[in-house]
Amino acid sequence: MLPHRDSMVRRAVARHIICQVRRRQAAKHRRLLGRRALSVCDAGIVACSSDSDSSYAATEPELATTAAAISALATAMAAARTDPRAAPQASIPEIIVRALEDESVYHFGRLLNSPQVAELVEIEQFAQYGRLLELFSFGVLNDYKTVAAQLPQLSPQQLNKLKHLTLVTLASNEKVLHYDRLIAELDCSSEQEMEDLVIESIYKNILMAKLDQKRRLVEVDFTVGRDVRKQDLPDIFAKLEAWSNTCEEALEKISADIETVNAEAAAKLDDSRNFTNTLQELRSNHVMAAAEGLPRSDSQYESSEYQREAQRVGADAS
Repeated sequence: MLPHRDSMVRRAVARHIICQVRRRQAAKHRRLLGRRALSVCDAGIVACSSDSDSSYAATEPELATTAAAISALATAMAAARTDPRAAPQASIPEIIVRALEDESVYHFGRLLNSPQVAELVEIEQFAQYGRLLELFSFGVLNDYKTVAAQLPQLSPQQLNKLKHLTLVTLASNEKVLHYDRLIAELDCSSEQEMEDLVIESIYKNILMAKLDQKRRLVEVDFTVGRDVRKQDLPDIFAKLEAWSNTCEEALEKISADIETVNAEAAAKLDDSRNFTNTLQELRSNHVMAAAEGLPRSDSQYESSEYQREAQRVGADAS
């Protein structure tokens, strides 16, 4: 039993070490995410807020496209201010439309929070494009249906991307999604269309999921994070705090289990030593008795029947 108990202790210690490492990593991640979340308000950097596994790391094409759009807006607006004929006003919305339709871009917070767009939305004729960027940054398909009259008409590429973003939002909140709900939320005409959207999202690396056609379910493993509003930050911090508390409670329980296992192992070891010592003492007594040719009739480890038989044999021998 001792080797088994030792293996239990080793596994418990290993779990304890792993939990401590994860706890330190979680603390470091909280500090980093706290700084990132604060920078969201100023720079439009994206963080994540979801119950399922999700993360965000801007890809080089995404950053490059966003930077190019910001630069093009800055150039067009500067030219429009100095010489309206040099930069037709129609080119400004086209820059935003191209960014929205770009297949590599699924985060628009940096573009939305840029000074160029902030200046642009102050102009009445371009204000709707600011609202369009907000929709693609934070909204879902149903939000578009509610305010469609106040926004430019979406192209097929934009509508498809908005459905992808809607799917990401749904998958961020729930790990198991039913076909019927997805068909309704994504405004699909058939299961095949909905499944195609899920598969497209998987190939674009914004979602990792499995389609269960028999049970008509989508099981989510991972989603990218979407852009974060300033008012979302308290909820993000609350979830991180809850997660940290759960880790601390698990660590305390593991520590208590380790102490219990160690105490049981020590007690078992003491029992084994006592048994070994007693057995050796008993054997020594029997050896001595055999050497002297005398039976041991006073041993506390012999039964009364054995003692009577030993006495009878001794009497017959004498």
